[in-house]
Amino acid sequence: MKAKIAAEQEGKRAEEELLAKLNREADEDLVRREAEEKAINDAANAIADEKKRVKLEEKTKLQAEGKWLSKTQLRKKKENDAKRAAMVAAGIIPASALDGD
Repeated sequence: MKAKIAAEQEGKRAEEELLAKLNREADEDLVRREAEEKAINDAANAIADEKKRVKLEEKTKLQAEGKWLSKTQLRKKKENDAKRAAMVAAGIIPASALDGD
């Protein structure tokens, strides 16, 4: 009788140890997957930040050279170019006058 109880207790203990081991492995796997996802997200954010930095540097460089135009300035430039092209087409301005730009 005592041997049967001891065997049952040993079986329960072995089952509990196996369950605890499986839970630990599952937790470790979850932590590992979360760390991998975080590393991937960090890499993606670093790439996005680098792209923004490069774009800002290019914009700053063009601004320093006086070649960068805001959306409003670009729209006005296109409108003025279209007006000049219309005047050239109408013969009001000679085509050679546009070469000076």
